[in-house]
Amino acid sequence: MEIVVENVSKSIKIKKNFIKSEKIEIVKELNLVIRQGEIIALVGRPDSGKTTIINLLSGKTKPTSGNILVDGVVDDKRLRKESLVISDYFDYRLANNESVYNNLMIYGSKLRISSLDVEKRINEFKEVVGIDRVFSKKVASLDGLEKIKVNIAMMMLRNPEVIFLDDVFGNISLVEKNIVLKIFKRINKEFKTSIVVASSDIMDVEKICKRVCVVQDGSIVIDGDFEEIKEKYWQEKEIRIIFNKSYSIPKGDIEIVESSEYYLRIIINFNKCDFASFIKQFDINTIVDIYISSVPISVY
Repeated sequence: MEIVVENVSKSIKIKKNFIKSEKIEIVKELNLVIRQGEIIALVGRPDSGKTTIINLLSGKTKPTSGNILVDGVVDDKRLRKESLVISDYFDYRLANNESVYNNLMIYGSKLRISSLDVEKRINEFKEVVGIDRVFSKKVASLDGLEKIKVNIAMMMLRNPEVIFLDDVFGNISLVEKNIVLKIFKRINKEFKTSIVVASSDIMDVEKICKRVCVVQDGSIVIDGDFEEIKEKYWQEKEIRIIFNKSYSIPKGDIEIVESSEYYLRIIINFNKCDFASFIKQFDINTIVDIYISSVPISVY
C-alpha cells in the first residue's frame, strides 16, 4: 500500500472565551509519500504536529484541505482498516491467568477472525516476534519484555499494511527499546509492512530508519537520508552532569541551561566544541554521573 499526501492541511477551532473562537492550522500544506515496505521517521519537538500527521495518515481524522491517496485513490475506509496506530505504550490488557496462546485466540475472536485464520497468522509471525518460547506460558509468569512481544503479536493478528509508532518508547528501557526496534525491522523485512516511527529523539530511530522527515510547526521541513541529516543538523546534545562537590563553570562554546552547586545542565554543539576537551576541564573524581541526550531539531 502506497500513501501519497497532497497539500494536506488541518485546522481546528480553539475557544478564546465564551463567545469567540480562533481557527488554528496545526498541519500546513503537507506533502509526503510513504512507499510500500518503507520505514520512515517523523522527528520533531513534542508539539511539532507529529501525532496529528499520524492521525491524518491513518484515517483517524480528515484533512481540512488536500488529499490523501491510497494506491492512487482517496480511500479513508482502507486507510483505517489497513493502518495500526500504537500510542504511548504497548498495552492490550492481557489476561494474566491465560496462556499466551489463549490470549491470542481470544483477541482474534474479538477481531472476528476465524480460529483457523488466527492459527495460520500465529504460525507466520510467532518466531519473527519472538513468542515461540513462551507460547504455552501464562501471561502472569512473563517479564516486561515478553509481555511487549505478546502485545506486538496481538497487533500482528490484524495483519496491518502500515504500522505507526507514536512516541511509544518513553516508558521502556534502552535494552527493551533496541529489541523492539529489531522486531519491527524484521516485521518490515518479512511481511513488507510499512512502518512510520514518530519520536522527539533521534536516538529512537537511528537503528531502524534510513529516511527521516523532520516536522516543525505542522510542516515537514526536511525529508532525506538519515545520516546526512544527522551530520548536518543533529550535532547538538543536552548534557546533564551530577557532581559530588562544587565545580567551576567550564569554558567553551556551550549554552548553560541550568546550574547549581552539584548539578550542571548544558547544550553543546559537537561541531563547535570537542566533547573530550570539554570534559577534561573537570576533575573526573568529582563526577557522579553524566547523561547525554539529543536536542530536538529546529532548522529556523
